[in-house]
Amino acid sequence: MRALVFLTILALGIAPAPNARAADLIPVVIGNIPSLTGAPLYIAKDKGYYEAAGLDVQLTNAGSPADQAALLSTNRLQLVGGAVTAGFFNSFARKLPVALVLSRAVTPINHYLMARMALRGLLKTPADLKGKIIAIDQTGTDLSYELLKTLQGAGMTLADVQVKFLPFSEQPAALATGAIDLALMVSPLQDATADKGIAFRFLNTDKYITPRPMAASVLEMNRDWAAAHPDAAKAFVAATIRATRYYCEAFHHGANRADVVRILAKYSNVSDTALIERIDWTSMDVDGRIPMPSIMDIQDFYVKEKLVNAPVAESELAPPAWVAQARASVGPFRLAHDDHQPGCR
Repeated sequence: MRALVFLTILALGIAPAPNARAADLIPVVIGNIPSLTGAPLYIAKDKGYYEAAGLDVQLTNAGSPADQAALLSTNRLQLVGGAVTAGFFNSFARKLPVALVLSRAVTPINHYLMARMALRGLLKTPADLKGKIIAIDQTGTDLSYELLKTLQGAGMTLADVQVKFLPFSEQPAALATGAIDLALMVSPLQDATADKGIAFRFLNTDKYITPRPMAASVLEMNRDWAAAHPDAAKAFVAATIRATRYYCEAFHHGANRADVVRILAKYSNVSDTALIERIDWTSMDVDGRIPMPSIMDIQDFYVKEKLVNAPVAESELAPPAWVAQARASVGPFRLAHDDHQPGCR
């Protein structure tokens, strides 16, 4: 197994490098809620890719997305990873010194509408959602966008259902008591809810989301920091892309899957390796490319929902030119093991 993992590393173009002296490393602090979508960050840190690139990367769960955005804009965080929320676009509208640099999660993301058990056999198509009470964790998130896209597949809008904003932690109990009919969940919550017989998977929103791929999670960087440390910024992007490719090999059940499962259990908020192994993993772009049609469509949704007042031009949201240069330095990629599963390629 170790030999196979080593061959996979070589296939990804990641040559072992001697560790830099700690005193020479450039500090980089990243705001990151420890979800599974942070996999490339965990891999690059655990495998020494960042250290080999001359970076001392520290991950911190620095409060709410709003708190992290504030810290990013003042360079107390150099990067922040998270969902494409209304707050994301409002940060750009305020002309804060932030730049979009890499995608993290892209479709297929495998988010399911989980329905209470009493509705089994009664729900067959998205049209059957009309009038139902559907829970989403909070307003201004990409899950609202996903729900809208699903409803549009049946010629409906959010006005045709009763949307209830309910924290993820409260959704299983609400489904069990019938206080809500469905909840749009993510792994591993949706898996645990199904395992306990509280709800069943009604549909996967991936089927209904257009344009594809959807940008579900991204990395933003402080522009001032990048301008002051251009080589470090490029090195970070290159190392993270290499780590994303290592993840993608595991996504397709390559020889390194057990290693990635170990890393995810070590750094994420899911410590159960058996659970990580069996849940649906989120796809990622092997080059960290930002699907701009998706970004612009999500922004349009927030504007229509009056959550974003000043829409931002695509030219202002697109990654700066140096990101493409850093990406090109990594070279082409081809899966060492392709199980033909959609995504992560």
